Amino acid sequence: EIRPRDWSSDVCSSDLNAWEFGGVACSVANTGTGQTATVELTYGSDVTCTFTNRLRPTLTIQKYTTGGADTFQFTVTGATSLNTSITTAGLPFFGATTATPINIGEHTVSEIQLAGWTLTDFTCTLGSGTDTNNNGIPDIWTFNAKYGDNVV
Repeated sequence: EIRPRDWSSDVCSSDLNAWEFGGVACSVANTGTGQTATVELTYGSDVTCTFTNRLRPTLTIQKYTTGGADTFQFTVTGATSLNTSITTAGLPFFGATTATPINIGEHTVSEIQLAGWTLTDFTCTLGSGTDTNNNGIPDIWTFNAKYGDNVV
């Protein structure tokens, strides 16, 4: 039994990089801040506080090569800044990053071209590509990530 008084509970979600605190709403006045709800309980009161988390978008970069394996560098700019590399291996030659949580908002992904390799395709599950080399193949991809998106 909770006795009538001011009562505070600091409920924190796990420190999972994939989740972002979205807010707290209570059925009575809440004087808490951040991830803390502070409510006044009285005899017979029925109080509900709902804490909301939002799933951050993720980005996975995949690379296929024909004719051999190598290590390729990628740059992500915009709402999230990231430099990563992918080494292709096996048959077919393939490599990928793990799904990385990113911020919501606009992002641009580009591959740093390696000598001896020719980019023949660049696609993404979200957004659009830009052909800055004027060879008919997008070499920069721009997308706007929203909560829950899984961009590949």
